[in-house]
Parts: sequence; structure tokens; C-alpha cells
Amino acid sequence: MSAQDLFDALSTFFNDVPEAVRIEMSILLVTLAGDGAIGPDDQIDYEQAARVLFDGETQFARIGNLIGAAAMIDVYFAEDPRSRFASVLKQCEQRHAGAGRNSLNLVRERYADRLAAIERSRRAWATLRRTVLAPASISAALTPPFNPDARPSDAGRLAPR
Repeated sequence: MSAQDLFDALSTFFNDVPEAVRIEMSILLVTLAGDGAIGPDDQIDYEQAARVLFDGETQFARIGNLIGAAAMIDVYFAEDPRSRFASVLKQCEQRHAGAGRNSLNLVRERYADRLAAIERSRRAWATLRRTVLAPASISAALTPPFNPDARPSDAGRLAPR
């Protein structure tokens, strides 16, 4: 599998996940990349900033960025989204307790939809990591093709003193 196939697979995955999941992953990617301090009042397009993380001067730099992005996405999906939303749901239940059942049900449905989107995306990611973006595939893309007819160059030899 070529390095371009790896980039295409990651790009397709990123483009195809539901928007809510892509936004959360983008925030995580940009935050973990630590390329600069991001304040709570900063106006930043996290999705675009995350996409810039995939750029690199050379193919090896891009593969390095891909490895980093894959690891960060692994971290995103390792977290249990139900526990993350539990405290938010509890706060919403307390705020909407007197507002009636319909209001509370709307909040629950909103988070249920997001949880379902995360779970679908998690399954797609797991499949991608077992196949196209498996560590062995990434390793193979880093290994230059073997040419049995190539002659060793003198470039790596030490000059006599």
C-alpha cells in the first residue's frame, strides 16, 4: 500500500465522520499538537487547523504527521463518550427539572444522537486501524522499496584519514 493510499484513507475518514465528531476530533488534534496556545476566546477554525497538521515538507514528514494524527484519533475514541456526557446530562436535568419532560427529552435526544454518531465513527475507525491504517501498513509505507540491482553508494562510507 502506498503512502498516498494512507493519506487518502485518513482524509476520507475525516471527511466522512459526522460534523459533531469531526469538530471534537479537530479540537483534540489541534490541542494535542500543541503548536500554540489556544485561549478560550480565540476564534479558530479547528477543522482547518487540524487539516494543516497533516501537511509536511516531505513524504516522511507527512507520514510522521499521519502517525501522530492516528495516535490522537485513537485517544479520542478510547474515551468513553457516555462518561463524558454524563455530567453534562446531569446538569441539564437539574436545570430543566421544572421546565417539563419535553425540554429534558430534547436534551437527551441531542446527546443520544451525538453518542450514536461517535459510536458509528468509532467502529469505522477500528476497521480502518485493523486494515488500511494498521501499524504494519504505515511501517510498509515508511520502508523504501528494495531494489536488488542497486549498488551501494559511497555516500555512507567514512573517508580515510
